[in-house]
Amino acid sequence: PSLHPVRSASRRFPSVRIRSSTRALSATQWQCVPGGVTAAVSSSLSVRREGSWHLSRFSKLTPLKSTREIKMATLTTGADGGAGQRAPSRPPVTISSSFDAGNGEVVSVTTSGTTVVAQIKMTPEPFTDGTDKKCHMQWFYFKASNVRGLECTFDLVNAKEASFPDAWPGTWAVQSTDRETWTRAPTTYCTETGVLSISVSALDADTVWVAYFAPYSNERHHALLAECQAARERDGTSMCTVTTIGQSVEGRDIEVVSAGVGPAQCWIVARQHPGESMAEWWADGFLKRLLDKDDAVARAVRELATVHVVPCACPDGAVRGHLRTNAVGANLNREWGNTGDYEAPTAAKSPEILSILTEMKRTGCDFFLDVHGDEELPHIFLAGEAGIPKWSERHAELYRLTCETQKKMCPAFQVEHGYGNDAPSSANLAIAAASVANHFDCASYTLEMPYKDSYEMRDPVEGWSPQRCQRLGATMLDVLYEVVPYTRAAFPFGNGGIGDGLQSPPWVVAGYENPPSKQCWDTTPKK
Repeated sequence: PSLHPVRSASRRFPSVRIRSSTRALSATQWQCVPGGVTAAVSSSLSVRREGSWHLSRFSKLTPLKSTREIKMATLTTGADGGAGQRAPSRPPVTISSSFDAGNGEVVSVTTSGTTVVAQIKMTPEPFTDGTDKKCHMQWFYFKASNVRGLECTFDLVNAKEASFPDAWPGTWAVQSTDRETWTRAPTTYCTETGVLSISVSALDADTVWVAYFAPYSNERHHALLAECQAARERDGTSMCTVTTIGQSVEGRDIEVVSAGVGPAQCWIVARQHPGESMAEWWADGFLKRLLDKDDAVARAVRELATVHVVPCACPDGAVRGHLRTNAVGANLNREWGNTGDYEAPTAAKSPEILSILTEMKRTGCDFFLDVHGDEELPHIFLAGEAGIPKWSERHAELYRLTCETQKKMCPAFQVEHGYGNDAPSSANLAIAAASVANHFDCASYTLEMPYKDSYEMRDPVEGWSPQRCQRLGATMLDVLYEVVPYTRAAFPFGNGGIGDGLQSPPWVVAGYENPPSKQCWDTTPKK
């Protein structure tokens, strides 16, 4: 008989089908035991493979007369027909993070039967002097190989030393076997031991990738830029420019995509914090709609404004697998102005921000959005800048109008939960949105998305996902269409808002305090 590997529709293990050109086998029972792995052939003519044994080459099977007389059958393998060779043992489970955005150092891997426990340490980033005074650490991204059919637990043993340990409760990591579809993996956090445990099981694949959030790779970044550059109007003219405005500490380009002919200058900066990959997923969705020649709203926005988008402000940190900083430990969202005696931005520590700010000063800025992800809060929200010295009722109305419009466009967006508002004149002007709002006297906000999920509209399978980031990004075109006409209009605007008789909502007022949030997932270890 000849044997052919086939995929079973009902089990996760592959099988082997036996065929014979000389006689029917439907009434014959078979058993083969390669090195202790038992498989029986019934009238369905399939040999079940247990584990990851390769059963693709056989030269002989011993027929058994009946199921009642099942005995040990001799199985021979190999081209020379030598008898009694043992099938290869299962390869060991390996863990690696030696790839783009990878972070995770293997401490140990223990295997017992089909159970695997791997201990992994996150690698700290360079020390952040001048502002944060610490080594940041929270992003993880690694792959486990040779795990088909195994029950795996990945323990991040230094989770309590992370930048934001209070973010672990309610956090479920993501897993993928193709790096395109990312689903949530059951995760627990033990406050006593400080260990974050991620469970991955029942895999019908040899390799699984595990991450804090779905990564946005450097290769995908360049593919996005190429797609933008290729966008054409109906007459064949280019819809945008892709300009390199500077380079990072390690020499990677800082690119800005600019589109539109309108007088209003809108700037959007994503991924100042490199581990917040959801920010570039958001920029991906925004840019693809902005450059859609068939989208009426996008066309109207391009006529109202000139839109400048920096999809990834921290390419060094993104490639290195950092959460918060660039190659020399600078937290770029604290480099938009001086902090005490610490001068920023500088060519030595933060050339990325120096390049962006120089270009913004050249073009001017009427609307600014800094796109981020938040480790702790399971909400989507905008952070306003009520604490800047130039805050006024005009700023308050622009903020209210932006939030209310975004809420209409995306029901998962909300306004009650967030960071709260600074007290008057107490904003940190080294932070992008505050610095830009005060310097350009313009509408300027920070958009935050969750690593976890949107509590207002939960998805128990994927949580907050790349696709949802992209769709949220696309809705910002509707927000710009509504808000841009007011950005430099005379105040009050005459739209029935603040300044026209509407009382300011509490979440717009300086000093507003954020209410506590509930979590989407229970991460308490089971006793």
